[in-house]
Amino acid sequence: MLYVMGGDEGPLKIGRALRPKSRLHSVQTGSPRLIRLLFEAQAPDGLDAEAEALAHMALRESWVSGEWFAVPLDTARSAINEAIHAAARGERAFGKSMGRKPLGGTGEKTVMVPMRWAPALLARVDEARGDRDRAAWIREAVAEKLDRESGDQR
Repeated sequence: MLYVMGGDEGPLKIGRALRPKSRLHSVQTGSPRLIRLLFEAQAPDGLDAEAEALAHMALRESWVSGEWFAVPLDTARSAINEAIHAAARGERAFGKSMGRKPLGGTGEKTVMVPMRWAPALLARVDEARGDRDRAAWIREAVAEKLDRESGDQR
C-alpha cells in the first residue's frame, strides 16, 4: 500500500507500508507536529516498492529529505497513481529489472527518464503509434533519429 502523510503545512511523506495507519503512529511518535494519513493507494501485488521508487523519482525535484517532498497533496496523489500504472506496465526506476527481461532484448539494464510533454505533442505521438506501446514507440523513434543523424544504420 502506498501512502501520503503530512501535517497542515510543510512537506509530505510518500512511502509504502502494509498497514499505513500503523506506520502513521510510528511517524507521529518522532514528529512534534500533528501528522495525518492523507491518501492511500494499492499497487498490484509485488509492485509496491517499484511504484514507490517511481513516485519518488517523479517528485525528485521537490525532495526535502528521506521520503519527504515539498509538493501539494494533489501532486503527491497524481505521482502515486501514475507510478502505480507505470509499474503495472513494467516500467522500472533506476535501471532495476525486478526479475523481468531488460527492454529491447539487448540484455542491458534500462533507466527511466521522466519527461514533461506538451499535450499536443503527446497527442501526435499517440496518433502515430497506433496501438503500439507508447514508451516502446518513443524509444524506437529516438533510436531511428539518432541512427539517421549519425549515418549508422543498424
